[in-house]
Order: sequence, then C-alpha cells, then structure tokens
Amino acid sequence: AIDQSDIPVIMHMTCPDGVNKTVESSIAMKQVSFGAAHFWSLTGQFTKKACRADRNIPDCVENVRKNFSNFIGQKEEIEDAFEACFSDGKGEFRRMKRKKRRMKRRMKRV
Repeated sequence: AIDQSDIPVIMHMTCPDGVNKTVESSIAMKQVSFGAAHFWSLTGQFTKKACRADRNIPDCVENVRKNFSNFIGQKEEIEDAFEACFSDGKGEFRRMKRKKRRMKRRMKRV
C-alpha cells in the first residue's frame, strides 16, 4: 500500500519571454483501493505582456494543484480552474482531446 505525504517535487514553469520559475513543492500520494494511478498533463502558455505585468502569475497554476489534492472525479473542475489562470488575455490553454484506443485481442489456437 502507498500512503505517503510530503513527497518532494519540483515544478518547472516558463513564461513566453524566457523567464523561468522553479518551485519546490510536495505532493501526497495515497493508494485507496486499487493499485494504479492515472495522471494527465495540462499545458498552457502565458503571454509576454501578462508575465511582465505580474511576475507571480505562475502561482495560479501552483494553486490549482494545491486546491485539488484529491482529484478523483474532478477532472473537469481541475481543467476549468487551470484554464482560468490563462483567462482575460493572460495566455492560452488548450484542452487535450484524447484519442480512443481500441484494444485488439489476439487468440492463439492450440
């Protein structure tokens, strides 16, 4: 079983003007009743103008992660909160469309 809090992680963020921000943070991981975890990535890009106007603009993205420590069943809410960081002309966020994969079954004749 996995039940550990305060696992150290490093978040890397880059503004379009090339300014990088690295934030040391931590995550909590807990196995509830299944032995698998599902992750997806969210990607957005702030505008140069927004970065110049507010050097702390990447904190919004960090706060999304902090506010949704238990993400099970909240994918849309998380994506909406992440997208809000880029609203009002601050940047661009594209929702990733997943391709459906069909599993192929192979049967062997004995």
